[in-house]
Amino acid sequence: MFLPSAAARELTLLTKRSDINYPLNLKISKPSAYRFCCFVWFVLVLINRGKYVNTVEVKAEILAALRETLSPRLHSTPVLRSFIDDFAACEITRPKVQAQAHAHGDLPDAVAEYLPDLMATMSVQPLAQMFKSYFPQISWYQIFRGNSTASAFNQGLVAAQLVGGNGLLHTETLYLGLFLLAPNITYPLHQHAATELYYVLSGSVAIRHGRFAEARHLGRDDFSVTAPHQVHELKTDKQPCLMAYVWTDDLTPQNWWWEQLGDGTWARICWTRTPAGDWSMLRREALSDAEIFRAGTSLQFGLSLGSAGI
Repeated sequence: MFLPSAAARELTLLTKRSDINYPLNLKISKPSAYRFCCFVWFVLVLINRGKYVNTVEVKAEILAALRETLSPRLHSTPVLRSFIDDFAACEITRPKVQAQAHAHGDLPDAVAEYLPDLMATMSVQPLAQMFKSYFPQISWYQIFRGNSTASAFNQGLVAAQLVGGNGLLHTETLYLGLFLLAPNITYPLHQHAATELYYVLSGSVAIRHGRFAEARHLGRDDFSVTAPHQVHELKTDKQPCLMAYVWTDDLTPQNWWWEQLGDGTWARICWTRTPAGDWSMLRREALSDAEIFRAGTSLQFGLSLGSAGI
């Protein structure tokens, strides 16, 4: 049953800041009217959904949201069709354990701090509203942990998987979820074997494909598609960003960071996905000319960008 843990997470989100005294000597923070309404709404959603999830109905709901949101953009970006078709073809089941493997307890600080305001300016597209209905049930987690990366970086990159190996719903062929970046975060140049869709639900982010390419600004209802092995970078400024993501095709659990060394050569660091869904550093190696070419770093190779106006 989802209600106890999910409601606790949402209450944590609402009571993160300065304390005041309420009746019955409850010490909780003073939420805005909007945040309080969100909490009540969350509880109502949980009551209606919490005890049982029909995977057939949920898949149909998600597929309809993908189709309605992405189909108007197919004429300019035909590759979006593959994300719709791959989701339609995937087999979805309920995990044996309802509490996802990456549920580490407390709500991450970035979610408690930024999600309420991001929700207030969230897209009205069906994909955004579908995700919004699952906020009370999904588990947020830090993508990176430990001492290999800075604490501010670790805390500023959080995700929640709705469908996938560690999702609220299970499939082995696709990942679909949410990605939240705090302000002033740079997710450095990296590559992976999966084809990736980012769809901005709220806030803004800059994405750069290639070592020397210009960054492109993405705002609400903008999207990017990154081809397999295409090197790319994400960066926020003063504003946080909430995105939907889809990984499809080759889901090899490796994420390669690129870095330029002092002598001008390039190397890459391999991060591997843990059973909990986050990333752990594995090894470092020199970047070969063949890999640099495959990653399309001199061109915006395999890149699709789109905006709400398309």
